[in-house]
Amino acid sequence: MMKQCLFLILFIFSLIESRAEVNGLYFPKKQIEPGDTKAMMQFLSHYFNDLAQSDIQLKLVYEKKTRASLHSTYSILYKNYEILHASIKVNSTIDGNVMSIKREGKDVKNCALMDASSELYTWQKIDIEKISKQYLQADEVVKNVQYKIDNSSESPKLVAEIHSWSSTYDNTWVVDSDGNLLHHFDHSRHVFTDTLIHAKVFNPDPLTTANQSYGGIFIDNNDANASWMNATYFLVDIPATFDTGNSTFYLENDFVMIDELESPTISIATSLDENFLFDRSMSGFEQVNAFFHITNYHDYISSLGYDTLMDRQIVVDAHGQFGADNSVFNRNGGNPTLIFGTGGVDDAEDADVILHEYAHALSWDANNNSNFSNERAGLDEGLADYFATSYSRSQQNYHWDSMFTWDGHNQFWGGRTAVTAMNYPATIPNIYATGEIWNCAMSAIWGDLGQIVTDKLMLETLHFLTDNASLPEAATYVLQADTILFAGMHTSTICNRFQQKNIFDSNCKPTAAKEFAVSKFELMNSLGFAQGNSDAMVQLPENKNCEIVLMDISGNKIKTQAYQAVRQIRISSKDLASGMYFLQIKTKDDIAVFKLNKF
Repeated sequence: MMKQCLFLILFIFSLIESRAEVNGLYFPKKQIEPGDTKAMMQFLSHYFNDLAQSDIQLKLVYEKKTRASLHSTYSILYKNYEILHASIKVNSTIDGNVMSIKREGKDVKNCALMDASSELYTWQKIDIEKISKQYLQADEVVKNVQYKIDNSSESPKLVAEIHSWSSTYDNTWVVDSDGNLLHHFDHSRHVFTDTLIHAKVFNPDPLTTANQSYGGIFIDNNDANASWMNATYFLVDIPATFDTGNSTFYLENDFVMIDELESPTISIATSLDENFLFDRSMSGFEQVNAFFHITNYHDYISSLGYDTLMDRQIVVDAHGQFGADNSVFNRNGGNPTLIFGTGGVDDAEDADVILHEYAHALSWDANNNSNFSNERAGLDEGLADYFATSYSRSQQNYHWDSMFTWDGHNQFWGGRTAVTAMNYPATIPNIYATGEIWNCAMSAIWGDLGQIVTDKLMLETLHFLTDNASLPEAATYVLQADTILFAGMHTSTICNRFQQKNIFDSNCKPTAAKEFAVSKFELMNSLGFAQGNSDAMVQLPENKNCEIVLMDISGNKIKTQAYQAVRQIRISSKDLASGMYFLQIKTKDDIAVFKLNKF
C-alpha cells in the first residue's frame, strides 16, 4: 500500500512572523460569492477597523482570473479621493474562498483631519503644467493627473500624481501644492546591459546550442555571421499576418507586432513570400528572433492554462535604446512595448533577454503593477530571470545557470547567475542581487519538480503579488499556488528551497496541518493499479459524500467526480499512460492525497 499523505491541506501557511516584510499579510477563513462587492466591502471593513469610519470607500481597480484563482485589487478612498499608495489585494479561489489579503499603506483614520474641499480649491489655483515642467524631460508629455490624499504624515494633504508615458518612457511624479517633488517612479523595467511564415532563429542562443562559452572564435564580431553559427540556427514556423491588398507578409500576430519606436532607425522586415530566412548579419534576424520567442512563449503559457496573461498585443522594437547595451519593458499607458538595445551583442539575439523583458510584461498584466519598493522591483527582476532561465533550460541544459548567456558573460557586461551563493536579504543593496536570490530558489525548485510544475507555480503566483510584495510574501504565495493547483503536494520541497536561501526559516509548514491519529482513508490494491490489471480502491470510514480529483505529475486534472453516500471508491488505470499520479479525496471534513504509479 502506498504511503498515505497524513495531512489536511488548508489555505493558511506560516511565515516568519518576526519579520517586518510580511506585515499587512493576512490569511482569513471566509467565503464570499465572486462579484458580490457589497459583501466584500462589509468583510474588509470588519477586518480593518479604520475602513468602517464614515466617508471611507473601497474601489475595485483591477481584477484578474487564472485557471484556479481570482485576484482583486481595491484602492482606498476618502470622500471619493484615492489615498496615495493605499490598497488591498484579495486573493481567492474561483468559488470565493478568501486565501489571503495583503493591505498596503497606513491606517486611514487621520484622513478625517483634512478638509478635502479646501485642499482641492488650493489646487485649482495652481498651474500644474508649470510644476510638471520642472521634473519632466524635454520630450515627456503629461498624459494624466490625479489628485490623491497623502496620509504619510500626521497632517494629510491633497497631492498631484502626474503620469507621463509613451512607447519609450513611463514615469509617475508626485508633487505637493508648493511644487515639491515627493516621489518619482520610473516604471520601465530594464536589463543591464493569419498565416505561417518560415524563419531562422537562435533557440535559445548560439553559445548554448554550440556548447561553448564566449571567447576565441565564439564571439559577436560586430554582428558578422560566422561559419560556426550555421549549425546553431533553427528553422521555425511562426503565426504572422498576410496583407491580401499588397500581397505582403508582416511580422505581426495577435500578441506581437514588430515596429520602429526609437533610434537606430531600422526598416521593418517584410516579405512577398512566407520566407524570413535571415542570418544574424541581416537586420531582419533580430526582429524575427524576438517575434518568434515572444509568440512561442505566449503559446506555451496558454497551453498551461494561462491564456489570460498578456492577452493583448505588445509592440516590439528589436533595434532601439539609441544603440545602448540595454533593453526595456514599458507599460505605455496600457499599450505595452518592448525595446531591445544593439550595444555589445544585440539583445534580441538572446532568448534570455527577450523572455526576461516579456516576463516583466506578464507580471504587469497579472496585477496592473504601478509603484514598486526596491524589494518588489528586485522580485520582479528575479521572476523575470526565472522565466528566462526556465525557458532556456528547457531547450538545452548547457550553462543553464548563466543568465544572458550570449548577451552577457563577456567584455560587454557580466550577465547574471541562477545559482548565486547570496542569501536573503541581499548583502549587495540592489534589485539585481535580490532578483538573483529569488531566481536561485525557484530554479532549485525547478530542478526538483521540473519545468511544467514550477512554471505553473510561478505563473499562478504572479497574480497574488502587490506593489510592495517582499520575497517572503512571494514565497508564501508560491505555497498557496501549490495548494490550489496541486493539493499542496510539493510543500516540503518549496519550504526546503526557500529555507536554503533564508527566505523562509524553519517555521515554514502548513500551520493547520492535521495528522490523523487513526487513518481515516485507506488505499488498497495500488499494485494492481500500477500494473493496469485491476482497480485501486479507497475505503472511507463510513458512508460519506465526497469528491475525487486524479491529477498527473504536472497537475493536470485527469478525472474529477463527486460521489453521494459511498463507503468505497474504485479508481481504474486502464486508460492512463505510464507515470506518477496523485489522487485527492475530499469530504466535508477531511482531505487526503495519495500517490499512485502506473507501470
